[in-house]
Amino acid sequence: MAFQTAQTELDQARTLAERALSTINIREEDEKQNVLFALLELEYKYGSAETVNAVIKRILPQVNHKQAYLKIADMYEAGGEYDKADEALKKAVKAKKGTTKKGWLRRVELKFKQGEVDGARELLQASTRALPQKKHMFMF
Repeated sequence: MAFQTAQTELDQARTLAERALSTINIREEDEKQNVLFALLELEYKYGSAETVNAVIKRILPQVNHKQAYLKIADMYEAGGEYDKADEALKKAVKAKKGTTKKGWLRRVELKFKQGEVDGARELLQASTRALPQKKHMFMF
């Protein structure tokens, strides 16, 4: 896929990803996830918002929701779309019913990167209300 994108042959890269997804053994979930996330990156860089949403809808039934939303947030954050990254992180936290410290920490870090100290403080307080007591020490 990297070769086709370097040659600006995006349709061939998409075709290659589809062929890889159809031929990878069902037991090799990690490989399928890698191809799906590579396809998502391809659509994010060269596709439209509609194609990105279509790939996201395709990824979610096949991958752990928390893991998928964290990767999606990484992608949006790298592209400078902090609002979309925050929405993805909200969904990651919601996928685990508010008990994922990683999702909360990433949201707080994102607020700090944006310079929203008050927003980060509010998120930190919300996380201590939502997280179990044993996970509080990881938040400070």
